[in-house]
Amino acid sequence: YNVWHGIDGKGTLKMGEYEPAAVREKRYTLLVAGLKEMNPDIVGIQEANRVRSYARKLARDIDREAVWKVGNSGIKLFGLGLPVNFSEGLAVLAKKEYKNELLSSKRLSGGGIQREYFSSHLSEVRYAIAARVYIENKPLIVFNVHTHFGLIPDETTRGKIDDMIARAEISYESKAALLKEIDEGHQWTESDILALLAFVKQTVKKHDHPYIIMGDFNTTLKSEALRKLIAELGLIDPWAIKNPGQKGYTWDPTVNPNTKHDGSPYMADGKTPKSGIDALEAEFDRTSPRRIDFIFLSKHFGTESVKSARLIFNEPVDGAFVSDHIGVEVVLHGMP
Repeated sequence: YNVWHGIDGKGTLKMGEYEPAAVREKRYTLLVAGLKEMNPDIVGIQEANRVRSYARKLARDIDREAVWKVGNSGIKLFGLGLPVNFSEGLAVLAKKEYKNELLSSKRLSGGGIQREYFSSHLSEVRYAIAARVYIENKPLIVFNVHTHFGLIPDETTRGKIDDMIARAEISYESKAALLKEIDEGHQWTESDILALLAFVKQTVKKHDHPYIIMGDFNTTLKSEALRKLIAELGLIDPWAIKNPGQKGYTWDPTVNPNTKHDGSPYMADGKTPKSGIDALEAEFDRTSPRRIDFIFLSKHFGTESVKSARLIFNEPVDGAFVSDHIGVEVVLHGMP
């Protein structure tokens, strides 16, 4: 589940924040309450900001054990550095009796250094992690991933560019450069997914266990790389099995008002206009519902092992949504 860090990703000393601390804390409180009610065996978290303290706190609050990996963090030493308000990453939480352990992590893209107490990089990085748990005394690998967000260069995207040109929000002269940047961003996302595929193959070759892949893929099933991942690994899509014909949108601006922030034509300060690719991505985020968060099962399970699959955190509680994403819950009959 992408819990949303609420950061606009711009700034050196401090990145822009879309919401005050009180709202962020309310969202966290709702997350904890929801997870306690659902009582899941395993939880995969993306965009956990100040990931080490976030994962530990969430684990305490829902009585789980957590493993995590620092991702985008800037320049930090023992938690101190720049940007002062940003050090996000991935986490996997599991019930304590499941012996949750971090097997490995894989940087899918980007450079620099991202370690537990030291990071040094100035551009975006993306990671996947592999944890191992033991359920019914049987090993299970849990992959958690968050790939780069890039628009798919299709007719829908080109149509949005033309619409924005017609509204004088971007210039006609910038169209060619935008299309090139869109193609580069899309290839970045595709490359992340192919790197994930290689990471999964490498991991299960070393640890021959059933596995789950979960995360924010930042793309839809239109993605050739995502379809390749599913086909080559023989993955099972529980949502599709239990909800045939249903959209399953996990990014939905028609339902979740938190999407208005990434979808805003302005940065987090509410004054600085987004431009170029940032403006186009904002247009896409505020107008295009899509299914981008997935839980996949390895072929060890079989379709008959899926008991249910549903969307979670898809309704407001006390007038608030937990995140800008909607989550996915899968219930299985048991281990294979």
